[in-house]
Amino acid sequence: AVNDELRDELVPINRTFPLRELMAACRRYPGTKPSRRLTFEYVMLKGVNDSDAEARELVRLVENLP
Repeated sequence: AVNDELRDELVPINRTFPLRELMAACRRYPGTKPSRRLTFEYVMLKGVNDSDAEARELVRLVENLP
């Protein structure tokens, strides 16, 4: 999910590590070498987090990561 409200329901650990903190940690990650790059997985649930708007928000979240 691309927002904390839905992530709290789908990924309970989000309450401990909210999306803002997770993305900040990803930006700090030393990913200058190909062997140290981040990989993201996104599970789409029909009617829950599969809208065009959520897809655009997901792109916005990761577009500036190294």
